[in-house]
Amino acid sequence: MSRILIIEDNKDVNLMLSETLSEAGYEVCPAYTGIEGVNKVRSEEFDLMLLDIMLPYKSGDVVLKEVRGFSDIPVIIISAKDMVHTKIEMLKLGADDYITKPFDLGEVAARVETLLRRIQKQKEKVQAYSFKELTLDCNAKRFFVREGEVELTAKEYLIMELFLEIRTGYLPRPNCMKPSGEKSILEMTIP
Repeated sequence: MSRILIIEDNKDVNLMLSETLSEAGYEVCPAYTGIEGVNKVRSEEFDLMLLDIMLPYKSGDVVLKEVRGFSDIPVIIISAKDMVHTKIEMLKLGADDYITKPFDLGEVAARVETLLRRIQKQKEKVQAYSFKELTLDCNAKRFFVREGEVELTAKEYLIMELFLEIRTGYLPRPNCMKPSGEKSILEMTIP
């Protein structure tokens, strides 16, 4: 079951979205401020985030910038701001979709389903990387050398994944310098 974080300060709107998505078969988690939303993304696993722009304490655009610094979670903006330049700005900041208020609940559910389906297909494309005697099972997060499993720490796993992505041609070499959290993988592991 996919988990969806709803960051919306209006309790009625948050409840409406939660009920609609729960009825559609999703597990939902509400947050009512930007700060609460960022904390939940940092501490829990979610498959998608619905994000309002006008939030107390930390606005949606700030939340999106901060979350993009450590997560690739799919994000759908839901906002009363319907100016084209606002939509463009949010999409450039890393939002995957933008829905303006007032919205149809059926449309929201359909967009959530479509985005999750697309993300799932992307994840399924590359299920394992292999290079010589090394194999990385991305779905199970397991690493093998000559058919024998090797236990890896989280950082070691990221390094092997990066190495095998480069070796198998799925990732251009400059991507190894893109940030993974606060620092790039190379900065975290190479003094």
